[in-house]
Amino acid sequence: MTDFDAYHSAPRHEHLVAGRTDGLTPFAVRVDNGRAYTYVPTAAGVDVRPGVVDGAVVMDLPLEQWETFAEERWTRYGVLYHGSAAFTGGAFVDLCRWEPVLRALFDGRPMWDPSVARDQARSFTLDDADGDLAAFLQTNGYLHVQGVVGADELELLRGEVERLAAESTTDDPKTTS
Repeated sequence: MTDFDAYHSAPRHEHLVAGRTDGLTPFAVRVDNGRAYTYVPTAAGVDVRPGVVDGAVVMDLPLEQWETFAEERWTRYGVLYHGSAAFTGGAFVDLCRWEPVLRALFDGRPMWDPSVARDQARSFTLDDADGDLAAFLQTNGYLHVQGVVGADELELLRGEVERLAAESTTDDPKTTS
């Protein structure tokens, strides 16, 4: 479990977001007990301020759901589809704009930069060097590895998906209709 206040006061990776916040408006996260922090874009990165600053888009959600987002058990789409987030003064799209910045700022994951992406059509195999795969993934933000799942394994997966689909009902909270 991630502590809300400790998370926001921990050292951050400002160098990863410096110059990458143009066009962002202040964005606040407020949990169900009223505690909140606002992320304010600055020339040097992001200023994290306790409370909600004037003019900020506010995302309200239960503390447990914020924890799943902070620990990356849910991405923004988990918050959208399974959570109970409510937005004041903005919408889900504001979270979409902020999530890469927040992941870089708090988790130290560099933001994807199309100006340094290379050889975007490249594919790898399991025989390629781990260092080559890691470097490509770090630079481009994705990795295509051929031959990982064989035809027989794919059929097993397909069968499992079909079985689960047959067992689901229209009132299943994990399905959409």
